[in-house]
Amino acid sequence: SPPGSASVHLVIEAGRRRFIDVQMYRVGASTTTPDTSLTGRFLHTATPLPDGRVLVAGGFSAITRVDPCPAPYLAISHCFTATASRDAYVFAPATGRFFRVVDRLLESRGGHTATVLPDGRVLLAGGASETLLVFSPVGDVSAPRGWAPAIYAQNAMGALTARESFEIFDPERNAEASDPERNGDDGRGGFVGAASAPTEPGRLNGPRFLHAAAALPGTNYVLLAGGTNPEAVRTYEVYDDRRAGGYGVYPNTGAAMLVARSAPSAIGVGTGASA
Repeated sequence: SPPGSASVHLVIEAGRRRFIDVQMYRVGASTTTPDTSLTGRFLHTATPLPDGRVLVAGGFSAITRVDPCPAPYLAISHCFTATASRDAYVFAPATGRFFRVVDRLLESRGGHTATVLPDGRVLLAGGASETLLVFSPVGDVSAPRGWAPAIYAQNAMGALTARESFEIFDPERNAEASDPERNGDDGRGGFVGAASAPTEPGRLNGPRFLHAAAALPGTNYVLLAGGTNPEAVRTYEVYDDRRAGGYGVYPNTGAAMLVARSAPSAIGVGTGASA
């Protein structure tokens, strides 16, 4: 504390959590202090939890211009890269507050899927660590009449960035030992990975980006299908939350869809016999 100022002491009880952002400002100067706890993002997920809260996870931010565009895109095109985030938040509608999840995503990911499991946990699968946004000329390249956007799971060097992994959000993880504030501990929750190694992401059969996911009603299965990347566009796989040996996906050798599907959607219907 500055000389002559009063000291402030904060006492934390056992099991109690406090989030403190420390910032410094010039004395005697006017300073604008926007809320920087939430940053802009796209291709993130927002998933309602059974207790009424909402999980907001991942997404792309930190957009950077790439000039020139990497091959094989036309030099006249406009290219940008965006980096995925490991941040996740829980939104509590009752108070209108966002709480940063203490246990961040095990891997940064955007363009992934988030599916609620029967016990209220959430399966987050696939996505990419970086993405390449390409605006290609429409019509005559010497005088284009517009620009067609496209998005790819690539970085500025053209390397593929789609994730071949999954992780689980447990809405009851990191709960306070007690709830001294009597506010329901809305900030609880955290991420775990593979059944055999919770601190490491679980493995999919291959990378998936902008794919589809659907929980099959009345079962512990989640269908993951298609995607924009060549390795996934014609295939599907099944995650089983009660799989013998630990939750995860089954091998998908020969699991091909009738047609290729890029950025598809999927909805579970009936009794789980189809999706």
